[in-house]
Amino acid sequence: MKRIVCLTLVAVFLIILCSCKSITIHIGPAETEAPTETPYVKSQEEKNEDIYQEAKERMEKCDFSGAKSKFEQIKSYKDSAQYIEECQILFRAKLNYQLAIKHLKGQLKNPASLQIHGVKFHEPTSSWMSEEEKKKYVGITIDYSAQNGFGGMERTTFYDALHSSEDNYWTKLQDVPYWYYLKKIDVSSISY
Repeated sequence: MKRIVCLTLVAVFLIILCSCKSITIHIGPAETEAPTETPYVKSQEEKNEDIYQEAKERMEKCDFSGAKSKFEQIKSYKDSAQYIEECQILFRAKLNYQLAIKHLKGQLKNPASLQIHGVKFHEPTSSWMSEEEKKKYVGITIDYSAQNGFGGMERTTFYDALHSSEDNYWTKLQDVPYWYYLKKIDVSSISY
């Protein structure tokens, strides 16, 4: 008989639970609402450092124009002003280097055999040229090895002189003016 009464009570309890739309039963201590955390806001110094690091990464990937634009966002941060100037020089050097490699490959019997050992960039020494005019000329000396007509590898030097027109299109000069040594850069990461 006790069993029947217990089963009946359980059945009634279940019917009541099912018929109610919402019953909340709390077992244990009452839950409290979790405090909302305020999102972390970076300081201007941290933002500048992030931009600075991104710009340096772009330089390592030879994206000099992208790096320059990032450094310009933070001109007064650390040595950004120095890097802006360096990006301009390297961007110009990269364009000239790629064009000089194109000229060099056009003269080789087997362009696929080209191996670059070193590159030097030169600028004109002419006193009659203005500083703006001097920026339109560049000389490039490439120390390279390539396969000759007999199949052997030969190491030699290639000289190229380029001129920039108003639309920044670089063209090869026929007569090489007098150049002086400007800078030797590591071109191993610049693709040709």
